[in-house]
Amino acid sequence: MTIPIPMELGCYIKMYYPKDLAFQFKRIIAQGFFAPKTGDRLYEEQINPVMDEQRGPYIAFNGCNNYNGIGYEPYGRLVINTLQTPPQIKDSGHFSIEIYKDKDFKRKIAYQDKGGFLPASALQPGLLDELDIEPGNTGVDVKTGHRIAFTTAHSFSNNGMIRVYMPPGIKLKEPGSTVEIEPIGDSIEATTGTVFPGNIIEIRDVWGPDSTVESNAPYTIDFVIKGSTNPSSAKDAGPLKIITYTNIDGKYYEVDEGETVDSFVPGPGDIRATSPVTVSNPITYNKDSTWTLKFTTTNPVPLGGFVKVELPPQVTLSPSTTISGGSCRKYSCEAKDITPTSIIFKVTEKIKRGEDVSIDIVGIQNPRTTQPTDTFKITTYD
Repeated sequence: MTIPIPMELGCYIKMYYPKDLAFQFKRIIAQGFFAPKTGDRLYEEQINPVMDEQRGPYIAFNGCNNYNGIGYEPYGRLVINTLQTPPQIKDSGHFSIEIYKDKDFKRKIAYQDKGGFLPASALQPGLLDELDIEPGNTGVDVKTGHRIAFTTAHSFSNNGMIRVYMPPGIKLKEPGSTVEIEPIGDSIEATTGTVFPGNIIEIRDVWGPDSTVESNAPYTIDFVIKGSTNPSSAKDAGPLKIITYTNIDGKYYEVDEGETVDSFVPGPGDIRATSPVTVSNPITYNKDSTWTLKFTTTNPVPLGGFVKVELPPQVTLSPSTTISGGSCRKYSCEAKDITPTSIIFKVTEKIKRGEDVSIDIVGIQNPRTTQPTDTFKITTYD
């Protein structure tokens, strides 16, 4: 700071600092007219903070140098390298400085009511640790609870908030809906959350409606989100992201955040044959037989999904005959998706869970003998 008046030798300084900063190690480094000793102007002073009930915390120390006169507009600098940053991403309060002639702080020389502050843009959130999500049921497209756990880096208020960015593969209720939250142990008290666009769930008043901070970090938070649905196929659900917030005067400020690279892969369901395979012409080694497969699926196959049929090694098919013979009428298929040992059908109408499905495959060459073949393998994809 620069003082716009001449300064006399020696002075005493009282500096108020924001309540949301903690003066931990009681040390400052003073330069310019703040440094009170002769010789090197870089000076370290051990300081004990004092609490003013009305104005907040402050430190007081012998400030102006006492070995030469200081002229008009003297310059001084304080380096405070022992303040703990605010516990949330929020502009800090302002510093204020008062300069006095006497050590009893009776005769004020100069003051600055609203000085510098620490902007939110200069802060970064803490890093949540051990983020994890587990489905209650590992099956594909199953409506189940998802258990979420993580360890905080910093404390936040009882009426703070947890914002959960669910993996994109998990399906939630409509935005605006309420979801049930089941706390594990006593890690939180909240029992409901709200769904927001973007697959987000907000859990507010985590430990109740008051603004006190009772839990000391790090601590583990563990709960289950009820009613969410696993991905519709056996692929990774995607990353999980969590942000914690503290509540100050009705506004939420970020404290910690964390994100995973991936989460979990649900297991595929079963495909069950509903009747034995039928063959249009049972003569051995016949080249143009039509084989009919009938089955049901545990999980639905969406419009635009696929059914892949892999033939047993005892039989082969002719791709050209398969297409020309009408195999692709009910479920479309392309020449590039047909080989002598497999065929991929594109689903033109959603296959419902448990629906009876019948597929005719034309152009199969029958096995050479009357011995039973190995089984067909059928796989569905979204």
